Amino acid sequence: MIHLLRPRYVVPVHGEYRHLVLNARGGDVGTVVLRDRQHLARDGVPIALVALDRHTGRLLQEPEVLSRGFVYQKGAEELLEAIRGRVRQAVERGRRQGQTESGAVRAEIRDQVSRFVYQRTGRQPMVLPLLVEV
Repeated sequence: MIHLLRPRYVVPVHGEYRHLVLNARGGDVGTVVLRDRQHLARDGVPIALVALDRHTGRLLQEPEVLSRGFVYQKGAEELLEAIRGRVRQAVERGRRQGQTESGAVRAEIRDQVSRFVYQRTGRQPMVLPLLVEV
C-alpha cells in the first residue's frame, strides 16, 4: 500500500518488532551518503562546463561556471570569473603537456579550481568539471 500511495512521511504505529525493524531500514542511507550530503550542504558545488575540440584539446568557447550552494552568483561574479580563468589555465596547461584525454583534463581542472577556491575562500567544495568534446 505504501508503494502505491507514496506518502511523504511514514510513521509506523502498529505491527510487530520485525515490522518496526524493516521500517527503520527504509530510511537508512548510510554514513558515507550522509557525510557527502553534509559536505555538499556546507561547501556547495561549483560546476565548470567546458567545450573542447576532440582532436586538439583547445577550448571552443569560454568555460561557463555555475554555482550550486557554493556562492550567491549575483554577489560573487568576480570570484566566478576568476574560477573561469583557472579553468582556462588548466585546459591550456594540459594541452601543452599533451594531455588531451578527457579524464586527465577533468582531473587538472578539478585540482586547479579546488586549490584556488580553498586559497580564496577557505572552503573545499566538490568541483564538478563537465567536458563536452566536439
